[in-house]
Amino acid sequence: MSIFGQILKWVNDDPPELFEIQPRRPGTLPLRRLFVSNAIRGLPWHEVRFEQFRSDLDRYASGEMIPVRLPPSKNVHADFALLDPPTNEPHIDRIWEIRSKDHPQLRAFGCFAQRDVFVALTCHHRSELATDDDWALAIRECRHEWQRLFGSEDPIGGLDIHAYLSRSFYVLK
Repeated sequence: MSIFGQILKWVNDDPPELFEIQPRRPGTLPLRRLFVSNAIRGLPWHEVRFEQFRSDLDRYASGEMIPVRLPPSKNVHADFALLDPPTNEPHIDRIWEIRSKDHPQLRAFGCFAQRDVFVALTCHHRSELATDDDWALAIRECRHEWQRLFGSEDPIGGLDIHAYLSRSFYVLK
């Protein structure tokens, strides 16, 4: 089964493990596919403070212009970024973050299953990510969730942005 077939299996499972985020703006078609886990779907979206985070997810799904950080760098602050691997681990994680910089500052961690298809699996408040060890743990948690859902199927990888996104982005280095 293809990776997209596996995603659809989790979307259609009872109960579902993944949910597709559709842009909320009327008349907007999704130009990129965004799937989120139960953990992210379960956030209190009705609270005003989570509105910006939902808007950040909508910007991705609707195909709006997004700033992307590639290759990994801790010195460049983009809304969408490939993360550095944890210390002493090879660069195979392929874990990305979607950053919401308004309060509460949230980070959704996930992977690209295909070009323009992102699966957000875990979420942390930025305040929980104070040290390199905290980041390494968050990356391992996301990797574990990916493996739980997709087994040995790897997310796409590489340092060519066109492997991940087809349009409406600009790369920060």
